[in-house]
Amino acid sequence: MAAAPDTEHPTRRSVEHHLRARTDGAGVEEIADALGLHPNTVRFHLARLVEDGRATWKEGPPRGRGRPRRRYAARPDMDRDGRRDYLTLARMALDGIAHVPDAAAVAHGAGRRWGASVAARASRGAGLESALDGLGFAPRRAAGGGAIDLHQCPFLDAVDSHGELVCQAHLGLMRALAEALEPGVRIERVEPFARPGVCVATLAGPRHTDDERTPA
Repeated sequence: MAAAPDTEHPTRRSVEHHLRARTDGAGVEEIADALGLHPNTVRFHLARLVEDGRATWKEGPPRGRGRPRRRYAARPDMDRDGRRDYLTLARMALDGIAHVPDAAAVAHGAGRRWGASVAARASRGAGLESALDGLGFAPRRAAGGGAIDLHQCPFLDAVDSHGELVCQAHLGLMRALAEALEPGVRIERVEPFARPGVCVATLAGPRHTDDERTPA
């Protein structure tokens, strides 16, 4: 899987913003002078921007002897430093699911598919708890091993408006992870806020034949 473009480096952002402000592109020395940077620093960040698909280059007009100097330009695209609002997107998607027949089963199935995708990308030897921890659930196996306490919920902001669907997606996600990473474990149910600030996933033994059914 390809790494996400690294545009979070403040110097790289400054270089990219300078390119976006120049409709005719800019050379290394121009950018270095404008930003007060060493040309080698500018070259490094320009190379990364080109590698990440955020900038392009072409040969500039020849100036005397030697190779023509490259001129760089930002790739036409929307500025990725703008405001994000993924919560609204999540609520819109959940609202759409809420209006279809068997909405809980649809959410459960979506969670299962995503859980299978996460499991497929998990490192060799990863277990259920490490996968849940990586997703932001802060899991802790309860004494006796029959449950996993979940001290955080990465979906918490969407619970108020679509709690049942969020919990069904969460259950499907956990079931798919358990089946892939710990085949001897089945997630029987997830009880939301079983204790203050904690959701509890109850574990069972080997998978039952009714595992695909969404619990009432």
